[in-house]
Amino acid sequence: MKHMNKLRYIPGDLVYQKDDEGHWNIRSLSALNLALINYKDIKPIPLTSEILEKNGWRKTKIYYKLDLNNHQEVWAYENHDYTYDILVGFKKDDILSTIKEGLKYVSELQNILFGLDLNHGMEV
Repeated sequence: MKHMNKLRYIPGDLVYQKDDEGHWNIRSLSALNLALINYKDIKPIPLTSEILEKNGWRKTKIYYKLDLNNHQEVWAYENHDYTYDILVGFKKDDILSTIKEGLKYVSELQNILFGLDLNHGMEV
């Protein structure tokens, strides 16, 4: 049996959703959407450097950095294949821990930030 790496969505995730006329629109999923949605009518939004910057991530020499509070930072490293590795660390330490490698989509980043208990609203 072949295992498929299926994306999982949670309420609040931003996705493209097809409307009745066949147009793709950006939507924030709700619990009701998730219960009723036809997954053929949604697709993930690719994560880009423009989206990171629009949401307060600052470009450093090799990373995008998001200052969260007085103690914690989240970093995104852009790979050559246009995926991102997400790292988290504390400002007073020089140690970063990799949380997830190979992110491709906005919803994946939203889920990581949610898992870190960070309420960071995303805009696309």
